[in-house]
Amino acid sequence: MRNLSQGVTSVTFSSIIPPKVDVEIFTESNDTKVSLLEEEQQNLLNKFPADKVDRFLVLGLSKGTVIFLAVDQIDTIYARFFFHRQAITSIVEIPEHQKFVSICVEMNIALWGFQNQA
Repeated sequence: MRNLSQGVTSVTFSSIIPPKVDVEIFTESNDTKVSLLEEEQQNLLNKFPADKVDRFLVLGLSKGTVIFLAVDQIDTIYARFFFHRQAITSIVEIPEHQKFVSICVEMNIALWGFQNQA
């Protein structure tokens, strides 16, 4: 994993599997890249039972970014999203609705989740 250019400002665990949108796999063909991602996500689904609580470590960062680290591959960023412009002070998972609530230092609140959850 590359060093983060942002400080960690909040930490939580998640059972929700995000889409793998931050990719550090470089291939010549986008088709190859997509098939690798789909295979990795299916492997992750097979690895963790549906009731597994700690699939991901979710970090809120100082510039409003949220990153997901799979607990079994903690040294690799699984997914990265941008929900705020300022440091994230809190992230809470709402598992029954497959959503998250995040709050930044400006007191902006974001409710977010992922479509097509497996």
